[in-house]
Amino acid sequence: AKRIFMYGTGSLQKSVCREFQRMMLSLNILVNDIPAEGEVRKVVKLMKPDDIFFVVSKSGESDFIRNIMIQANSKGVTTISLTRYGNNTLARMSTKNLFVKEVTVLEETNFESMTLMFIILEILFAKLVEYRTKFYIE
Repeated sequence: AKRIFMYGTGSLQKSVCREFQRMMLSLNILVNDIPAEGEVRKVVKLMKPDDIFFVVSKSGESDFIRNIMIQANSKGVTTISLTRYGNNTLARMSTKNLFVKEVTVLEETNFESMTLMFIILEILFAKLVEYRTKFYIE
């Protein structure tokens, strides 16, 4: 891809995007982390078919994301989603899907560990390094 754009729908998802941006910078690859909905609306208008638009969302469900994906897909942009495992709008509308399974840490509380989102992107990063160097990383 010529350019990589990334958007996280919530605070944890934004942290995942920033971490991926940091990792990719170590390979001299710039990931454009889009901070908010207003900027996403503007940036999607500038996207081209040789760009990648990566969206991180826990549920994969929102009217905003659905509308943005319609625009990105109409431009021929490769779209990648990272969502909780299951049938969701964002995953259905994306070119490629990455999923994480929910992990309930404490049964009595409403807390789900989202650490797997970070791990999935670390694996993706490691595979990119492996591909670029043709060297297997354990």
